[in-house]
Amino acid sequence: MVTLKEYFTKDFPTAMSLDFNLQLIHDLSKEILVRVGMEAYSDSKFLIFYIPGNEHTLQVCLELLNNIDDFLARSNTIKVTSGFISDIHLGNVGSDFAAFSNKVYFYLDNNLNPTDLVHLDGIAKSKNLAITIRDNTYLTKKSEVEKPLAFISHDSRDKKQVALPIAIGLQRLLCPVWYDEFSLQVGDNLRESIEKGIKETKKCVLIISKNFISNSGWTKTEFDSVFTKEIIEKSNVILPVWVDVSPAEVYDYSPSLANKMALNWSQGEEKVINELYRAIAFDKAQ
Repeated sequence: MVTLKEYFTKDFPTAMSLDFNLQLIHDLSKEILVRVGMEAYSDSKFLIFYIPGNEHTLQVCLELLNNIDDFLARSNTIKVTSGFISDIHLGNVGSDFAAFSNKVYFYLDNNLNPTDLVHLDGIAKSKNLAITIRDNTYLTKKSEVEKPLAFISHDSRDKKQVALPIAIGLQRLLCPVWYDEFSLQVGDNLRESIEKGIKETKKCVLIISKNFISNSGWTKTEFDSVFTKEIIEKSNVILPVWVDVSPAEVYDYSPSLANKMALNWSQGEEKVINELYRAIAFDKAQ
């Protein structure tokens, strides 16, 4: 499961930032992570803090708020002028003149109690700050939203023409999917990541093509894992999409697969994506 610290690291992906660490006074074994971010087009700065679990979370928040000017001053060591390469800049532009947006984000491993929140709200108003708290509730909700609902299994030769359009189409319908280009990162263990994706998703979209059928490597391994998942869970997991294959070809590959109601890519990209979305998002077993 993704941690709050990881969300601190990966949230705001389009912002330029300066990151540094501070020692947590009340616990010298832990460090506060500080990020001064700058929105590329508005040239406005904001602050993000990750505070690890401790017994003095409110006091740490207050101390950080009292040192906002120091954190912003540190960001002046980076000289950045945003925009396109051919832009003509006039006047006071660039990070040296970037205004503080008064936005502060706290990523807190320990949730603040209602009394602490009221106190922090008063401080925020007195300092004209807009504070956003992201705690374990944020972690839970964010994980739920990002949890893939379907695994997309395909041969790499079908990636550009079929797999990628399906993955993008489902994502646009707010149906998150496990798709290698979206879900794998450099250094990931391929087998473990794929098995985890298959186990955690409700449905598995199999893009059945001549390429898929002839592939005795990863796609065969994925198919075996998906088929096993369907047997163990005793539910309809597999959503086949046929791409230029005949019933006989599919039967030769797997009689059980040939017996499943399938979508055909010849029906058109939009039709296939919409039907997959309905089968995934409105699955009665969920």
